[in-house]
Amino acid sequence: MVNLIGLRHWAVVFLLFAVQLATASQTPVDSTQSKPKPYSANSTLERVVSFPGQLAYAPVRYTVLGLGYAGVYLVEKGVVHKIVSVVGGAGFTPVYAPRTGAGLRFTKLNCFTKDADLVTTASSWVDSRQLFSIDWSRVPLGAGFKSDFIVRYRSLTGEAFYGLGPESQLENKVSYSEEDVLIEVSLHKRLNRFFRASLSVGISNTSIFDGRNGISPIITEVYSDSTLPGLKDKNRFQGTEFSLRYDNTNDLAHPTVGRIGKIAAEFYNDVHNDDLSFWKAGLDLTQHTHLFNDRTLVLRGAGEMTQALEGSAIPFYHMAEVGSYGTVRGFTRGRYRDNDYLIGTAEYRYPVWIPWAKIVDAVVFVDGGQVAHDILKDATFADWQIGYGGGFRFYNATNLIAKTEIAFSKESFRFYFTLNTP
Repeated sequence: MVNLIGLRHWAVVFLLFAVQLATASQTPVDSTQSKPKPYSANSTLERVVSFPGQLAYAPVRYTVLGLGYAGVYLVEKGVVHKIVSVVGGAGFTPVYAPRTGAGLRFTKLNCFTKDADLVTTASSWVDSRQLFSIDWSRVPLGAGFKSDFIVRYRSLTGEAFYGLGPESQLENKVSYSEEDVLIEVSLHKRLNRFFRASLSVGISNTSIFDGRNGISPIITEVYSDSTLPGLKDKNRFQGTEFSLRYDNTNDLAHPTVGRIGKIAAEFYNDVHNDDLSFWKAGLDLTQHTHLFNDRTLVLRGAGEMTQALEGSAIPFYHMAEVGSYGTVRGFTRGRYRDNDYLIGTAEYRYPVWIPWAKIVDAVVFVDGGQVAHDILKDATFADWQIGYGGGFRFYNATNLIAKTEIAFSKESFRFYFTLNTP
């Protein structure tokens, strides 16, 4: 029997994607920011590697193209411009993320003050996943300082927990729901052309409930607050983060040369009774190397350490995690958790074409990573988890619009799609 909910799911995704492509700028980005030059034809090897993805992507592609040409027609007739002009200096953008569903983002430029943007996002899905956020960003304060103000509500249903440590088993999966509210103020200052320092202070309220997937056991059937720290209602934290970011890439949206680095230190204080106070430290480095004929090699390495204060414990949902999209693709989200993690990624990106002068990169990748109680003492290749796969990245002249990827691991395969979501 046809899964009508699933069909509606992808119908909404395709429609949002097509509208975004149709209304985007038609000016392509020169990947090397040098003199313009045409993309060379894909090599035979690249065509062979891309063929399975191209074949699987074909229904999506032609659906998007059909809707996209309709969108281009509306743009040329001025219909889209008239709709956008109604709100004056503002606009709506469709968004989609697997964790929080589909919705709209409303952006108002120069809101209340010059150069400050007000961004409001609302998204949801049929299983009650929800995200509502208000972000007033880049508010000038003088002397080179800028500030962000964020209010966010998020409800995540059907999250998974498999236990702690690199040897956690699939059959130990339990489900839970997480609801959190965040209020945060950030202060930023650009130190020079490449470095930016940030200080963020916020308060969050997190509650854990039984999961709603109807398949796995619910978390409270297996664990309690005494056996799994954080498994309770209304955990309130005061969080402080200091970070230093380095970025010398040639393009913010579509970098092909340069490196990005971030070092961050975070402290979370349990407002109620200090039983769940802890700190985190993280390092993330990404190198973009332009090879030849617009081909780019991207190498990334990252690590995170989490440590409870004396007499405290770390909430399980704040532990280092391998299995999420930004770590090792191909595993279910939250597959491995512990105090620390270490990950590495290699991606090979090369350009392919679709009509109306938009940029599309094909990507082939391999990820590796592991969790450990103490990564400096316990790291071992025996616990190293590997994921690999490929996909496509869609750009307009100024932004990464969407990513669609399929990844494989020893346990499963996962399909990823994001639209206007980092």
